[in-house]
Amino acid sequence: MSGLAPIEPYVHLPASGEGAILDCRSEGDRLANAKRAVAGLPGLIAHPRAPATLLRGVCDRVWAPLGERGVFVCQEEFGADGAVERSRWSVVAGLDPMHSPFRPVIAVPRAAVDATLRHVRAAGADVGGIAVLYRDEEQKLDPIFELRAHSPPIVVIQHPSGTRFRLWLLGREEGAGVLEFLAGTRGAIAGDVVLYRALIRLRDEVAVARECNPIAHFYNQRDFSVTLASTARIYPAFDDFDVNAFVAALHSAYDVTEFRLGRGGIVESAYRELCDTIRTEGITQRTAGVLIRGVELGFMVKVREGQSPPWITEQIPDEALDYDVEWTERGMLSRLFPPEAASPQSYLADPLLAPAALEQGKGSIATILNPPAKRHLPDLAERGWRLPFGTLMLKPAVPRGLLLAPFQSAPSARPTRAAIETSKLPALPPGRLAEEGGAAS
Repeated sequence: MSGLAPIEPYVHLPASGEGAILDCRSEGDRLANAKRAVAGLPGLIAHPRAPATLLRGVCDRVWAPLGERGVFVCQEEFGADGAVERSRWSVVAGLDPMHSPFRPVIAVPRAAVDATLRHVRAAGADVGGIAVLYRDEEQKLDPIFELRAHSPPIVVIQHPSGTRFRLWLLGREEGAGVLEFLAGTRGAIAGDVVLYRALIRLRDEVAVARECNPIAHFYNQRDFSVTLASTARIYPAFDDFDVNAFVAALHSAYDVTEFRLGRGGIVESAYRELCDTIRTEGITQRTAGVLIRGVELGFMVKVREGQSPPWITEQIPDEALDYDVEWTERGMLSRLFPPEAASPQSYLADPLLAPAALEQGKGSIATILNPPAKRHLPDLAERGWRLPFGTLMLKPAVPRGLLLAPFQSAPSARPTRAAIETSKLPALPPGRLAEEGGAAS
């Protein structure tokens, strides 16, 4: 068995005059939303108009079944002011955790999985959002994507953020060939691993889901449009924190450059300069940034050239040390912080938001980390190594809610493809539904 399978999802069809109910926010924001006192879909898809239950969503024509099982291709176009800046493609299919060749490369907090599982169980559906990065050096699937770019999609969704989503259904034989190819590649489950873990837990609840193969978007990690974000990690305050001793310890073990960020408050231009310098220096040397609440200095911390990161007592693969989160968290912070303060309490996909988070009292220390490399992820996943949660944040995130897979069929009979096409669904662009049998292959 390949571990990959066709899916028969409900597709999101925004009601006329209303925005798309898609959650395109970062994983850090999604986790914060999941912890709030909401139930079902609103806990998974943050949107003020998100329906409280799946059944209501189907009845309101927010999602509708296609009536066909298959493999999909998705194009995401990102831009501003009507101009397309870049586009990324993915294959969308089911991922059988019991037989999948892909493994998670991110560790997730159990509390986060528990919170997400409660919402998944209440919603009665998989909302998508899981990202798998596969390795295709020769870009063998590109001809399939290029063909779809010149054929009408089954649905087009314009998100308020400016992102446009297009979806195609592959023919049966072509879809089977794509799944066979993907099953023979190497890669890692790198996005929305919290949702993936929750869905695996749900598989054990036979009364809820007899068959639950999570919906996943498969991206070629070699695609330059598949980018990972710079991140900031916010750590909690703790008693007896000595700023001077902390800074002195950094200077003793690392090359540290101090940046004056302002007087009476952090100046945005000065902070941007710090972030830009961290990014530039990080190209050739392990480099991170540190902010301390109430201190108007920013610190660029570099591992000394020719040396291994100090203070690391664990056995860590060399490939993992190329990820700044590993040597900052397992080395620097684990040495200088008590255990209860060495784990972040929030994660930001935009480091420029870190000063405001500290000022608002959301933590006492922030680390600024460069975009992580994609090249080592398949190797780490195969070795069973898990990077800390929040290390990998696709930019933008894979949308939740574009496709939705109910665990149990709605009480009413599911309409046929012809019935969907003739029903009073919201008006969509021409070609919103392909000809019978799927898009041309």
